[in-house]
Amino acid sequence: MTDWKSLRKNLNLSQADVAKQLGITQQAYANYERGVREADYNTLNKLAAIFNVSTDYLLGRDVVSTPADDSVSSLHQSPKPWQRLINARLNSNKSEDQVSAAAGITIQTYRRYEKGQSFPHSPKTINAIADELGVTPDYLLGYTNDPTWSQAKAIEEWMELNEKNTFLSNVFFCLNSENQNQLLSYANFLLQEQSKKNP
Repeated sequence: MTDWKSLRKNLNLSQADVAKQLGITQQAYANYERGVREADYNTLNKLAAIFNVSTDYLLGRDVVSTPADDSVSSLHQSPKPWQRLINARLNSNKSEDQVSAAAGITIQTYRRYEKGQSFPHSPKTINAIADELGVTPDYLLGYTNDPTWSQAKAIEEWMELNEKNTFLSNVFFCLNSENQNQLLSYANFLLQEQSKKNP
């Protein structure tokens, strides 16, 4: 998992500041930061917005911190997590049994997820479901509308485009992380525009 303490300190926030934004006690947040407790779905989304990172980054699945979408408000217009879960399962041709077994949960629990009665609280469960369905946790959590988008994928695609030009690759790795993130966001924008023109 990502070092949430470093993210917090980079923003000059105290544990109490973050806890207040989350609507929880300082001790509850401290437990997340130390790994004593795992943040639930809502808390992960709120933390991603506070730290301006993707949920994949918070879960340690991505090496680059920039969120997929620039606006958190776009999340309110996208499908609910339970709808995303159903769509991803149907698109992957997986049964409820397969997904629940891969996630290590009962089929009854999984069915409650698909009915919108609850949602996985454990990052481990969210990661397992995302892996089984072939989507990213960011998609399941509603942080991006592209089920396969991740910063790691954007890096790979950008590097493939520039494979023949090692100079650009060397320049990329000489940039500080903020400039790398800006460049990756722009590269992702270009890739999305290209895919719109060539579906």
